[in-house]
Amino acid sequence: MRKRWMTNSAWRWVAGAVYAALVIAIVRYEFNARALLLEAQEQAAQGHTAEARQTLERLGLSYPIAMSVPPARQALQRLEDDAVWAFEEQERLTTTFPTPLAELHPLAVDWLPLWGWPACGIALFIVCLTRLGRRNGWAATALVMSIIAVGGTLVVWGWYGYPIGAWFESVPARLTPVLQQADTLYLATWVLIVVTAAMLLCPVVRPVPEDDETHRGRPDSPNDPRMALEYLDAQRSERKFTNVEYARRRNAILMQI
Repeated sequence: MRKRWMTNSAWRWVAGAVYAALVIAIVRYEFNARALLLEAQEQAAQGHTAEARQTLERLGLSYPIAMSVPPARQALQRLEDDAVWAFEEQERLTTTFPTPLAELHPLAVDWLPLWGWPACGIALFIVCLTRLGRRNGWAATALVMSIIAVGGTLVVWGWYGYPIGAWFESVPARLTPVLQQADTLYLATWVLIVVTAAMLLCPVVRPVPEDDETHRGRPDSPNDPRMALEYLDAQRSERKFTNVEYARRRNAILMQI
């Protein structure tokens, strides 16, 4: 039992360290993306529209899942008032990216909800499968969360007009006020990611009481009187029999030999 507890504890420490490193990386990721957005805004304010567009494009391509991408896309759309540049930019995107990739361009759709929901759904389903028969409560919770993640995936993909969510179009239509708010959609995705990360920390094996683990491999009622003596000695150390009780039971066993 102690060995298993130490193994679970070590796993939690390792997972905690990995999660802490991921949090630091995400904070730095968002900070760098925000710095590019502020740089583009400053360039646009100074009249350097070409440089501002390049900075916004670099933001979208370098940090596609950052919270700064939606405002960067809005700023880029405002800068597309120049019809000549808009035509040249559209032609460049068409020649550079095939149609499927152009539809998935980070400045065309939000990558965080687009990929975050299906990834969480897969991870939660794996949690469900690995906890079945061991931690059924956690497995059931993970299954419910996985179904929610799959539903969210269909809603998001249907909202962006992809065929995989075409049959789910009625739901995105009703959720239009929410889906139009990029901040709300990103926040919901991050909440799902945090819940998924917490579910992954659930131990795979179920806890085994120390008494059950101690008695494992030893019969509850041995048939061989000679084995019964060893069994009685083990019971004495575990249950702390008095000397009188121990002597009485030992004599009863010796009489059977």
